[in-house]
Amino acid sequence: MANSKINHIVKNYANLVLDCKDFVEFFLNDTKIYADENKKIEFYISVLLFLASYEKYSKQSFAATKKYYLKKLIFLMKHATLSMNTFNGLCGIGYAFHFSRLEDEKWGISIENQFDSIYFKILKNYKKELSDTIDKFGLCESNYDLIDGYAAIISFLFNSGIYNKDFKLFKSITMDFISMLSISSWVIPPSNMILPYLAKEFPYGATNFSLSHGMAGPLSVLDLLQLNGLNFSNETSIVNKLINLYKENIIKNNSNIWWPTRKAAKIKRTCEFPRASWCYGTPGIANVLYNASIVTGDTDLKKIAMKSIFTLCKKSVSDLYIDSMTICHGLSGLILCIQNINKKLKSNELKEKQDFYVDLLLKNAESDYKYMYHNYDYLTPFKPNSRKTYQNDISFLTGSTGVIMTLMAVSSDIEFNWLKILSLY
Repeated sequence: MANSKINHIVKNYANLVLDCKDFVEFFLNDTKIYADENKKIEFYISVLLFLASYEKYSKQSFAATKKYYLKKLIFLMKHATLSMNTFNGLCGIGYAFHFSRLEDEKWGISIENQFDSIYFKILKNYKKELSDTIDKFGLCESNYDLIDGYAAIISFLFNSGIYNKDFKLFKSITMDFISMLSISSWVIPPSNMILPYLAKEFPYGATNFSLSHGMAGPLSVLDLLQLNGLNFSNETSIVNKLINLYKENIIKNNSNIWWPTRKAAKIKRTCEFPRASWCYGTPGIANVLYNASIVTGDTDLKKIAMKSIFTLCKKSVSDLYIDSMTICHGLSGLILCIQNINKKLKSNELKEKQDFYVDLLLKNAESDYKYMYHNYDYLTPFKPNSRKTYQNDISFLTGSTGVIMTLMAVSSDIEFNWLKILSLY
């Protein structure tokens, strides 16, 4: 019954996308929301990832449609100020180029090669500029994280397979990354935090434990490299140091365990259970730690990762603090994290919980809203007194497109390559 509902929702969304000459422009005109060039790029990346997934899901071909969206992406690239961002920057565009083309499609190879050449040129300059910036201002979360930093770059280079095109640069970037992580403390000073108003909450700085912007991002990359036999320097010591960081900062409540989003330096405070999200919560962290246990053979760490994911199963939906249906900070992200770790554990309890959350996702589909799901989040995350609002969003990470792609992932045996973008291996 669930699969028939999923197929119905996925097909309706796909028809909406395919019936539009330009789904992004249709959405912007329809909702009257403003999107700058970078936001438009994020939307076009999302549509391309969706189309490639729906091709596999429906066993159809949409080559002409993908070509159109790739041309739009190339046009926007020339007019936007781009970061290395995984979702709206150069890494995201690279994923769109490499992940939207099926293996038997030859038409996109030349475009990919042109992009790769440009990307490597930019990366060489970025490497030098970042080194100078860190020397001048110290380490920021965005220097190393999975969204904008070296973790994002190394993940893209490996996941796309283009690291072999300039292995010398890939190795150099990775060595810089390891050196970056070899500092005595991972406390980020208040002046370098990713959101400026966090400085007031953490006047002496804080350590970020999350997957998106915290130390789980670098650990996920080191896991990935070591699982694939890529060892360059003292990765093992950094991995062990990161593992100890998580072991030493477990929050325990009876038989439940989790980690804080951020832990303040020099201030003792109660660490409440954070929302169970992919980005900042235990679901993303648990997946990274489980992979680290495979890399290191650390059975204690494996038990910790398993215990943390089963902690989520014990909690009521309201106690998970996830009101949104999206991937980043919502129910879709939790579902994908449970599904990913359970591919290895094969637990009936986790499968039952996954199915329960999928049913909840289906029940929250908005039948009177053509894009199926709103994003529901704080206007200014982590800012005191910020309020949650419903937002029109068709992006992969924080919008309806990602929710639909989640439904495809849980209702088929297809190994979608976009899961790698989320460090779900």
